[in-house]
Amino acid sequence: MSQSQTQSDEPWYGQNDKDRWLTPPDILDVLTEHVTIDLDPCAGKDTEIGLNNWSIQNGQDGLERHWGWHDVVYVNPPFSEKQEWIERVIEYQDACELIILLTPDSTDVQSWWHGQIVPNADHIWFSNGRISYVDPDTDEEAGSPTFGTALSFFGDVPEALLEDLSDEGWLPTY
Repeated sequence: MSQSQTQSDEPWYGQNDKDRWLTPPDILDVLTEHVTIDLDPCAGKDTEIGLNNWSIQNGQDGLERHWGWHDVVYVNPPFSEKQEWIERVIEYQDACELIILLTPDSTDVQSWWHGQIVPNADHIWFSNGRISYVDPDTDEEAGSPTFGTALSFFGDVPEALLEDLSDEGWLPTY
């Protein structure tokens, strides 16, 4: 890493230098048991939610489109673009009922973690241990990355969802 690079702009894609990883079904199952996700602006191309949402791979850029008429938005951004997606989440947090953002739990990063997520999120959940993402090329579970995972919630979160998540990880704001 050069002196001009900071930890926040160093590329980190997880295993195999991939930038896009699909959310594990068990995390989506917990979420969708309590909320209906109206929009995933960076959905995987061939995923069930991607069939009804925008897909970067299909040339539909969720960063450029309007999110405001959606109630519940779920965002699992490409790791190299998390800063842009976090800015978009903050831009729309008052226009949507709830935005759920999945990121690495990089609590040591001053710029995007402490500068944007901490002061704006209503709740933050940390996974118990590392989760295994799904490889978008094979649709199979991949090995765990070298980082933990956090879900940041911007807006009104159903109490039952918070209770279920607290059983599966750490929810310090709960």
